[in-house]
Amino acid sequence: MRVNQTGHTYLTLTPVEGLNLTANYSINNIDYRRKVYENPYVGDGTAGPGRLNQMSTRTLTQTFNQLITYSKSIGNHNFDVLLGHENYSYKYEYLYGMKTQETVSGMYEFGNFVNISSLSSYTNTYKKEGYFGRINYDYAHKYYASLSYRHDGSSRFAKENRWGNFWSFGAGWRISEEAFMKDVKWVNNLKLRASYGVNGTQPSDYYGYLGVFGFGYNYNKGAGSAENRIENPNMKWEKNYATNIGLDLTLWNRLALTFEWYNRETKDLLMDKAISAVPGIIDGSGIANTLMNVGSMRNRGFEFEIKSTNIQNNNLTWTTTFNIS
Repeated sequence: MRVNQTGHTYLTLTPVEGLNLTANYSINNIDYRRKVYENPYVGDGTAGPGRLNQMSTRTLTQTFNQLITYSKSIGNHNFDVLLGHENYSYKYEYLYGMKTQETVSGMYEFGNFVNISSLSSYTNTYKKEGYFGRINYDYAHKYYASLSYRHDGSSRFAKENRWGNFWSFGAGWRISEEAFMKDVKWVNNLKLRASYGVNGTQPSDYYGYLGVFGFGYNYNKGAGSAENRIENPNMKWEKNYATNIGLDLTLWNRLALTFEWYNRETKDLLMDKAISAVPGIIDGSGIANTLMNVGSMRNRGFEFEIKSTNIQNNNLTWTTTFNIS
């Protein structure tokens, strides 16, 4: 059985024209329950004889952000500004159990079974907080500029490296709006654009920087644990630097072409690095790894796309798209 509960609420105030103050809150709760009984006569349950397993999970996410937006036009000058702050939290709870050797038939609860075959549980938590801003500007819808900035913190990093700074800027020139293009009726849009910026990637492991111990390494009927991973408080955000230069062209309101050159450089690449087993660090696979910033990578190339609108009327629209890089 799966139950999904979702809620969202917001409040917007407009104290003066063009200025909006907005607060958003959303919550999503997913509860999942599963119960499986396997009888002692056929199938895997014969080994029990008879067995019952139950699983329960709960996923709770919450997002709360506050936004300030302002837009204004003064003559041919147009701009809009965004300032914001956001909190995000995630919690996942897992519980699983299996017991075998049923006492009486027809009672599907753990109390009716004798032996514990499996019993495990864990909880994952994660939080992220960010401050951000963006400015967009254009003059006469011909010349465009934009600037953005983010200051993000993630619980997946140690306190010393929890926060990262990310930014981007871009510019565009809509050539088709220039006076010398007014008589070229078959060109609907011609725009040259360029951008450069950096964004961050965090590890998929919720606790990638922590030294982790695993349990279940029992010895001589005594409970035991072993170190699965050494801590790495120096782990930091993986950063992706991207440069894009492109040209957009639309002809006869039917044919759209895009040419683009891109260069993406990834620094402080987050990867698992194998650790010697000599110190006694192991994990479930028998090979210990620690997440580190150990690499860099570059992707560079050209991309071309063409899209045509072959038929467009009240009854039928037919478009084709081709791209290559």
